[in-house]
Amino acid sequence: MDDNTKRIVLIALLVLAALFECVLALVCGSLGGYVGAKVALNRSAAAPARSGVEIAPWQRGTPRGPLAEEPEAWAALVIEVEPGSPADEAGITPGDMIVAVNTVPLTEERTLAQLVQEHRPGARITLTISRGMRTWDARVTLGSSPDGPEDTPWLGIRFQMIPRIVEGDR
Repeated sequence: MDDNTKRIVLIALLVLAALFECVLALVCGSLGGYVGAKVALNRSAAAPARSGVEIAPWQRGTPRGPLAEEPEAWAALVIEVEPGSPADEAGITPGDMIVAVNTVPLTEERTLAQLVQEHRPGARITLTISRGMRTWDARVTLGSSPDGPEDTPWLGIRFQMIPRIVEGDR
């Protein structure tokens, strides 16, 4: 290869690397807000209590895992919202965390997909949504899946199930 060809190949590789970095930043950007909020929550929880006694990290919250009697709290982190979907009409945006369906909290065993599948298209459900430090209920009328059978309920989001920190864990 001559020098010009080497330069062109090098420039093409640099452009591809920059494009990959942009796509990665776009995909992971919504997770950044979630991680930042969790770090802030953990730092505020590490502040001294009102009595002036600092609470050590291992003393906060309730035990989780195999010894815990209640299931660990999970959330559906919204990654993408389909334009014009029921979720879009309800005001759900990427970065929101859905923590319950009809007041039933999400767990590792009770995922958002499972709880939504218990309903039919046209059913009105209530989603408990957390965005930053704010939590509210959104009423959503489920649609029919555009890609599946007509009787499959559709919310119109892509999400990832993640463990979450609940009030008693801080």
